[in-house]
Amino acid sequence: MGSFILIAIIALLIKQGMTDNKGISDLGKVLGTVAGIAFIVSLFAHPLLLVLGGVGVIAAIIAIVNKVSGSERTNIMRAHAEEFRQMYNEVYEMKLNELRRKRDAGYERANATERKARELQEERMAREAATKFVDEQIRKKYGDQAVSGISGRYSQPVGASGPIPVYNQAPGMQPQVAPPPKPLKSSILPKASGRRTKIVNKFNEQYNLYLTEEQIRNIVAASYMSNAWKQEVEAMYTKYDSVYQWLVGDTAYLRAYLRAFAVQDVTSDFRQQQQIVTDSFEEIFQYSDTISGLSLERRIEMINSKFLTNFDDITYMIAYRYLEAIGHHHELEKTTLTRIDGTFDDLVAKYENMSTEAVDADLSSITPQNDPGTGTTG
Repeated sequence: MGSFILIAIIALLIKQGMTDNKGISDLGKVLGTVAGIAFIVSLFAHPLLLVLGGVGVIAAIIAIVNKVSGSERTNIMRAHAEEFRQMYNEVYEMKLNELRRKRDAGYERANATERKARELQEERMAREAATKFVDEQIRKKYGDQAVSGISGRYSQPVGASGPIPVYNQAPGMQPQVAPPPKPLKSSILPKASGRRTKIVNKFNEQYNLYLTEEQIRNIVAASYMSNAWKQEVEAMYTKYDSVYQWLVGDTAYLRAYLRAFAVQDVTSDFRQQQQIVTDSFEEIFQYSDTISGLSLERRIEMINSKFLTNFDDITYMIAYRYLEAIGHHHELEKTTLTRIDGTFDDLVAKYENMSTEAVDADLSSITPQNDPGTGTTG
């Protein structure tokens, strides 16, 4: 009786500690093999070996059950992938439209950056709601194990890494798994997030970037997953004689945005961050085109007053060149030279173009008036 209890305890330990959703672990396989051999020997030897042999049998049974369960989940995904995907898309669209209907009138008066941030938030909420709904449907039909095996695979976010959805695989093929991304390492930045936060904080205060605490946390967190943001934090760690030494390079547009805007939107997705910067600059220069008759200095003053920005000649031109580079064309002011016109200049021009005879004729036609030297009066 005690031997059976011991077998049950060992089997439970194997199930809890040596298995996962993918089947028996490597350690469990080794122990199962050893126990299987011991079981065969135990038929002719000590009862203790019989116990070890029983453990091997139980481990083998667990491995077979897990394998069958995994195959079942794969078959479920293959059979119903299109159904799950359609269900996800329908719920996503319905939730997104619902969120958009709830917008208040103030949303229409928001600037382009605020509208873009609101739209991104609505899309994220719609994705979360759709994923939750489909997971619940899968759980009701096929149980928790099915959800853990296929959850989220009916919707693959753009740029995400991980398993390729099964519905994109050829029939009978095993799902391909993308290699896990390599962890980002920096030879300059400290590993601790707290120390990186101090770096961004110091730079923010030194050059008046107006970054909030939450935005700084987003930048620091993104530096661990985005190579572009990691490079931006490394640039903030560099010492400069002037802030304008920082406003160079391929991301000068982003740095000009962080420098010029008092109210900013910062996201960990660098491509989306570029879109935010582009929309913000575009709104600025659409207004700038309406006051193109003014000097550059006066135009920048009016922009800063209207949008609560801190543009100067350098950041303004960085933004202008960036928009030009991506095909957004805007007008700069036309330079007008200052000139002085007078009667003397007109007379000189006139007589330079006249012949000698014409000049003599004009002089002879002049009658002196009230000249005491001639004694005549007009």
